[in-house]
This record gives sequence, structure tokens and C-alpha cells, in this order.
Amino acid sequence: MTNRSLDFTPPYDFSWSWHAGEPAFEQVLTRPSGRVGLDARSGHVAGGASGFVNAHAGFGVFLSADTEGQRFPHAVLNPGRFQFAVGTNGVGSNATSEGGFELTVFEDGQPLVDASRKLWRSRVSGTLFDPTESASGSLGPQAFTGPELAFTIRPGHGYTFNAGIWVYADHSSGIGVAGGQSLLEGNISRMWVFG
Repeated sequence: MTNRSLDFTPPYDFSWSWHAGEPAFEQVLTRPSGRVGLDARSGHVAGGASGFVNAHAGFGVFLSADTEGQRFPHAVLNPGRFQFAVGTNGVGSNATSEGGFELTVFEDGQPLVDASRKLWRSRVSGTLFDPTESASGSLGPQAFTGPELAFTIRPGHGYTFNAGIWVYADHSSGIGVAGGQSLLEGNISRMWVFG
């Protein structure tokens, strides 16, 4: 059997998004160019949600095969960039920011395998001795590769390969205020399946 690579570039077959908790403050999802962006805000920041935000968005392609075999899906966010900010002002307050790149394969509409690569995590906590804490950072533009993933494809079944980004922001005010922002954006410039 000869190994080969199926390459996909924008526009992809479909776009997708979902969230748990509150929705993202802003979402960009442009299928013709592969542009994706999520801005999650929680707490004492402009546009901050009252609870946590766990938002996901990206693109997908349809796959099928005539013979059974192992497949290795990959994707790249290029260029991509992220920035985050978290802060507290009060005893017992905390704020968290996270984000990453994820790959998922569905078989006949059901989740088959998935993997995620966390790009950053930042958390601060206000204490009695130091109630005011903050942290911020950014990285990019640069290429971010997806996590490693493998699955077995079988004839007679329909598959979708999804690549996307996710952001998370949460806070607890304690006796005071707290807030966090998580921003991740870029172009999913290529998706490919080797096997």
C-alpha cells in the first residue's frame, strides 16, 4: 500500500462553532479564507460575561475510503496569534485564561477521536496579603501546528475531520472584582490527512 496525503485548503467543506457557559464576546469564522477568531471575556473587563466562557470554532472536511487503513490528520494555524489578560482586586478573587488548537474526527456523525494542544494558561488569585494581581501576554503572528492524532478509516462509513481553536475565560470575584480575557485568531491555512 502506498502512503499518500490528502491536502485541503480554504474554502473548506463547512464551518462549525459551539460553546459551553456564556458565548464568546466576538467570533470570526470566514470559510472562504479559513479565517477564525475567538475573543472570550469573563468578569470585570469590558464586555465580560457573568460566568465562564468556553468557546470553540473552526472548519471541517468530509472523508471516505474504499479500503480500511490508519490515517493521521494534521492542520496548521498560519499565521496565528494570541493574547491574554487576567486580573484580581480582592481577597478570594481569581481569574483564568486559556486557549488552544484542536482536531476532531467524527465517524457517521459520532465523535471518534480528538486531541487538543494548549497554547497558554494563566491564572491569578487575590489573597489577604496581595489582593491585587495581574498577568498578561501575547505571542504571534507565527505558525501553530495542531496536536498529533490517528484513527482507522473504514469503507462504507462517512467521516468528517475538524480543525479549530478554543478559548476559555473564567473568574470568581471573592470579596472584590476579577476578570479575564482570552483572544486567539488566525488562518487555518492547511488541513491534510496522511496515510
